[in-house]
Amino acid sequence: MKRRDLDKKITEIAKNHNAVVEITHGGSHDHCKINGLPITTLPRHREINEMTARGILNKLRKHLEE
Repeated sequence: MKRRDLDKKITEIAKNHNAVVEITHGGSHDHCKINGLPITTLPRHREINEMTARGILNKLRKHLEE
């Protein structure tokens, strides 16, 4: 999956749950925060493995449903 597609999906999921997404840049990974709480790290590659992307999206959905 392309990184920009993953970013779009993260933003879309957060928007559906009325949450604010903030992606900050770190050393070799970016950090994703939802409503100010750190959720996960995102690899800084153009292509992200499908399993990794699916895991990131599942973790995001799980956090927003709580």
